[in-house]
Amino acid sequence: MTTTNPRIHITTDNVTRTLLQKLAKRDDTSLASKAEEYLRIGLALAEDMELSAIAAERMKTPRSKYISHDAVWG
Repeated sequence: MTTTNPRIHITTDNVTRTLLQKLAKRDDTSLASKAEEYLRIGLALAEDMELSAIAAERMKTPRSKYISHDAVWG
């Protein structure tokens, strides 16, 4: 059977596998789906951390200025 989604094989320790199995059972989903969900969350967090680091560096420049949330989005 072919699939449209590429496969990634990973090895986890027993604790991680057990946690994923419990979460998958709780949410009535497959182990692979739960692993993908948490992988997506982890990637989003890593991206947020990287963008925050870039923003922090930019705030150190003399030309940078603080603009309030309300001024930008309000």
